[in-house]
Amino acid sequence: MLLKCLWTITKIRLPKTWDLTNQQRRGLDGEKTEEYLKTHLDLPEQEVEQHWPNLDLNNHHETSKRCSRYNCIAWAIGINDDRWAPYTSHKWFEGFKKIRNYPGDDIEIHKDGFKSIGFEECQNGNFEKSFEKIAFYIKGKSVEHIARQIENGHWTSKLGVRYHDIEHYTLNALEGGLYGHARVFMKRKIVV
Repeated sequence: MLLKCLWTITKIRLPKTWDLTNQQRRGLDGEKTEEYLKTHLDLPEQEVEQHWPNLDLNNHHETSKRCSRYNCIAWAIGINDDRWAPYTSHKWFEGFKKIRNYPGDDIEIHKDGFKSIGFEECQNGNFEKSFEKIAFYIKGKSVEHIARQIENGHWTSKLGVRYHDIEHYTLNALEGGLYGHARVFMKRKIVV
């Protein structure tokens, strides 16, 4: 810690062999190292390639630091202090039965939950000015991720419990890899 403070205050160039917490992902001059150049995220390129193969420097930007307090479902409904899922260990929509564990066939469970707060199924994720939209990323028969469309037509996502929030410019940016594909869309009228 003292070395890190000394470097921050004096901008002394420390030897590369010294272990700073940020040294692996950023060079001593603050620039991203080659291993981290694929995206704006503070994650190794190999991890990004595995989880989100379509992410690149031109299709998203980070909107928060890493945080484990909430997940993508909570973020899709505008909550950033709790984890939501239809499982007994998580918060879920009022009046809906929770299931004991990950069923592998939970698309209808998710749709029903969002219907309870005014969403209805729609054809696509195209921007509609008076509507808030969400997209379910499906892999097999289960919902792996949910993104929310924002007022500029882009999408916002919480990348799992361990990662960042991002604004991605298309749904395709998160397709493949960990999440599958955006296949189910829902919308609700924005009330002002």
